[in-house]
Amino acid sequence: MLEAASLSNQLLIAMPGMADPNFSSTVTLICEHSDEGALGIVINRPLLLTLGEVFEPAKRLRYLSDYVKKQQIRKLELELLRKAFQNKRGVCIEFSLLLNELCAQFGLQSKVIHGVLKTTIKDLDGKRQYKNHAWNAVLLGGKWELMDVTLASGYWNAGINRFVRKFMDYYFLTSADSFMTNHYPANEAWQLSEEPLGLETFFSSPILYPQYFTKAVKLAGNTKGIIVVSRKNAFVVSFDELPKRPALYYRTENDLVLKKAKVKRKKDKSYFSKNSNITRDVSNYSIYN
Repeated sequence: MLEAASLSNQLLIAMPGMADPNFSSTVTLICEHSDEGALGIVINRPLLLTLGEVFEPAKRLRYLSDYVKKQQIRKLELELLRKAFQNKRGVCIEFSLLLNELCAQFGLQSKVIHGVLKTTIKDLDGKRQYKNHAWNAVLLGGKWELMDVTLASGYWNAGINRFVRKFMDYYFLTSADSFMTNHYPANEAWQLSEEPLGLETFFSSPILYPQYFTKAVKLAGNTKGIIVVSRKNAFVVSFDELPKRPALYYRTENDLVLKKAKVKRKKDKSYFSKNSNITRDVSNYSIYN
């Protein structure tokens, strides 16, 4: 068997179609590449660390008291905000810290919540079980309300490979049930639900975008995010609620155009849509109303 060639001391250039914002438009220097893994540094983006800090062994932080700990964390937060204003850009943690600051100015209690955000079909396999996002919980009138300032400001368009600014007020004061379809907090308590979701349920459920909650459409409770079908058989999607004259369209991963979905009503007053022409065994099924 031939051994895989090492990529050490070589540059990796991201392809134009790379959608992941962590690697989009990047040039990465591979410092080490072996059977045990790989280590690289993105060289065309500013890094808030020196090379010495990058390569020095991890140190366990110890604080003399809770007061000192809070002071150090506060210092780090202010530095993140300062650089965000200086560079006129930021990521989810800066957005969340900024909302914290605004709430404090108005005497409101706010917390930054860390957890998982799923936004693409690739997230449904459940392999990305690491914290990749931050949002806020704000105490209003004695009740915790959820807000995601980052998503409210726009979205990442993979087609043009850039962030598109578009204000979406859906992500302010969103109901917990709707919010948790795409957000999963590291601390289960911040699901704000009497029946918290498990990780497996979270990752296996469909990705629902804000427009879904503005339509008179409700998928059946057991609907999965990935539909497994054969090439020959049609697939069925069930609904608990639909408008009187639904106009639903769908497409699979390889479809370039939308197809109109056929909708029928069952005896129990729920609905189902049976569709054909499947192009892949595992389908990324998108519904448009």
